[in-house]
Amino acid sequence: MPSSLSAKLCVKNPNGDRPAAARHRYGYQKVLSRFYEPLLLLRALGQTRGDHTTISLDLGPEEARRRRFLQNLAYIGDVDKSSISCTAIGLEDAETRYKFWIASNQVNGRSLDFFKTVFGHLECIHGHSPGRPEQDRNALVMLCVGFAAKRIREEKKTLVRKINECYPTPGAPKTKEDQDLRDWLYSVVEQDDNLNLCRYAYKHRHSTFLDLLIRKAHEGKDLIDPIGKRSPFASVRHCLGRLAEHIRAPLRLIEDAGHLGQLLDCYEVCAIDPISPVSRQFPDAQTTLRGILNRMLKKDDPERPQIEDALHLINIRSHTFEQFRKLYEYCTPQVHAEVQVLEHFYRNGLRFVGNDRYVACSKPACLCCEMYFKHHPARMVVPASHNKVWTNWSPPLVEPFVKSDPESKQQLEILNKMTADIRSRAIAQILKQSPASHWHPDSLTNITDPHLLSSDFSGFSIDGSSDDSAATALDLSGTETPTPPIQGDELTEGSDLKTGGVSICA
Repeated sequence: MPSSLSAKLCVKNPNGDRPAAARHRYGYQKVLSRFYEPLLLLRALGQTRGDHTTISLDLGPEEARRRRFLQNLAYIGDVDKSSISCTAIGLEDAETRYKFWIASNQVNGRSLDFFKTVFGHLECIHGHSPGRPEQDRNALVMLCVGFAAKRIREEKKTLVRKINECYPTPGAPKTKEDQDLRDWLYSVVEQDDNLNLCRYAYKHRHSTFLDLLIRKAHEGKDLIDPIGKRSPFASVRHCLGRLAEHIRAPLRLIEDAGHLGQLLDCYEVCAIDPISPVSRQFPDAQTTLRGILNRMLKKDDPERPQIEDALHLINIRSHTFEQFRKLYEYCTPQVHAEVQVLEHFYRNGLRFVGNDRYVACSKPACLCCEMYFKHHPARMVVPASHNKVWTNWSPPLVEPFVKSDPESKQQLEILNKMTADIRSRAIAQILKQSPASHWHPDSLTNITDPHLLSSDFSGFSIDGSSDDSAATALDLSGTETPTPPIQGDELTEGSDLKTGGVSICA
């Protein structure tokens, strides 16, 4: 018999008057509904699920350098702060040449031409090795900064806003140290164009003012509000690191190209045709908090009353169900770039260079991408992740979706494993009645990174960034659609899994 509190979980769903097609789902729609339902609940409980993760593999110098080369290639192709231009690259070892396969969250005809031009510059610089004429080097930097103009403008706006949060009123600095820091920050944003701004940030990336920003951020930790708002000083440092990256990335490409000359001897740059996403999902008449738990838990789960009561209290405190419903309005499924690369290689039986099943991406993977790589039979390198839930994620559309079809069975297995993982995370948080992890940016600051791949290759970190010691030697003197703020299937009990909950099988 349900507890008195659990009965209150039957919150009425205002979308219950949707057409029958939306209320009763079968086959593929049932599979998708039972995947997205706990995913959106997890997002409503909190977007950030933990700290950034990294790729913890021991790599040889050539493999590590090749990964960093691909990582920086992907980065320079990402020209928007949002996820719209997120770029992923896989390197194929074809019979007659190396093929750089490129995918983006949104088709952009300019990207392929841009990458071909970049490779032309790298060939030219590599051909002049070891001199690396300064004009060729600077030409590549200017090309990359020019291509990222929109992103840099957005990053500058964010930087200005965060500086103003550090010192919100005239006369706010109370010490000479604060006054010097504010004056220096103003000197950064006074740079007259994108190229000078990025150069300035890069030149001063190891400035004592950056150390001071860290100290100021730590001093303000006790003042962080309950929802985990980040210190503006930490945000300013992060913004400066992102601006510096527009210089550092092309410089790293130049350095690495000098060690990976074989990749430039015979290559081809290719675009991956976009993969269709699944259709947008909608709640139905039985989408209630208790209905969600009915599909997440076994009927005889001994902790069911405790979980129901805990979720009821969370809902009273945080309006979780209201947030959950709104997420359906913003959920526009999209196959993320790294998943497109994975599927392109897997479906076509392509061979990765060195059998290193690594996909480089301009941004750390979202939680769903990380899970998809983990559970996919391709045995891919699981990417570094920002550990955040983005509800616009989509698996590749499978049509027709039938039980006898190998592709359908494979996706069902992957989604079953992902759904079980998502449900476990949601239930664990409900039982703890704890908030999600504090918010952090999707991207890494990349100003310093003490983690090293190996003692033999000390310039490279395990997430693809470096200590930029090599880039320092190159003189430049001459020259996350985020989810908006939040203010299925047949939805019957079905059969229970041994591990708990209703299977998402069709």
